[in-house]
Amino acid sequence: MKPIQRLLFVCGQNKLRSPTAERLFSNRGGLIVASAGIDREADVPVTPDLVAASDLIFVMEKSHEDRLKRRFKKYLSGVKVVCLNIPDQYDFMDPALIKILLQANLSASGRSGGKSLRAGGRHSPPASQKPRFGGLLTFTRRTFKMKRKDWLFDHVASKLAEAANAKHQHHQERFEWWKNRREQVMAQIREEGLEIDESIALEYSHPKRRDWEQGAQVTVRDDLRKDLNECLKKLAHHTELVNDYQGWHQVLSANPEARFSLDYQDWLFFFGRGDVVPSNDLHR
Repeated sequence: MKPIQRLLFVCGQNKLRSPTAERLFSNRGGLIVASAGIDREADVPVTPDLVAASDLIFVMEKSHEDRLKRRFKKYLSGVKVVCLNIPDQYDFMDPALIKILLQANLSASGRSGGKSLRAGGRHSPPASQKPRFGGLLTFTRRTFKMKRKDWLFDHVASKLAEAANAKHQHHQERFEWWKNRREQVMAQIREEGLEIDESIALEYSHPKRRDWEQGAQVTVRDDLRKDLNECLKKLAHHTELVNDYQGWHQVLSANPEARFSLDYQDWLFFFGRGDVVPSNDLHR
């Protein structure tokens, strides 16, 4: 049995390139794949535990490699770091990005220090730097001739149910976070956010004005009103998705052995990081 390889893909914000790589290779046998961002404000930031647990780390840019080695030097013992030289110009699951990743030389140098390899370069690496994963990270060339609208991904209902449950839990957590945030904003409004427009005072200097008839006007500070509106929108958004994923989990769990062919939009709905609306129906 071949040993399991633990791969970590790193970009800047962990929004586009490294999540695409994670999704692309996560279902390959013999691999455990994760992704993270080198920026401290990344969706999933790089941590010492992620670095130390990895066998191979693929960074998208040389600057990512430099920052990784500078911040996590003591955790990189025995860990290979490979730079793929993929610029930040692709969307999540961009077909062009997928093609580059699949054609990249996803291996580390046999030398102790490792060496950065150019993704999709014209020159073949020396024998000591040939890929070590055999056919694990290969893809048929014919795949790239398919248009995205024609892609289909075969999944069993039980796996989709697990994915729907994970999404349900995620949006439930986000709902609770925004609920707490709303309470914080409301408390701030009550403490310091109210402004009093005492237009009644104008009556003394401008007797003909009738604004005073409305009495004192109480308004909420603009920045706090904006924060409160954002909270309400997020709560409505996550409430809808909690209900959607809960329903999908119930339906799919009732038919665990059924198989479905998902188009790319359905796949993103269940497994993607963004909020995607599924197509009208799943293909049985």
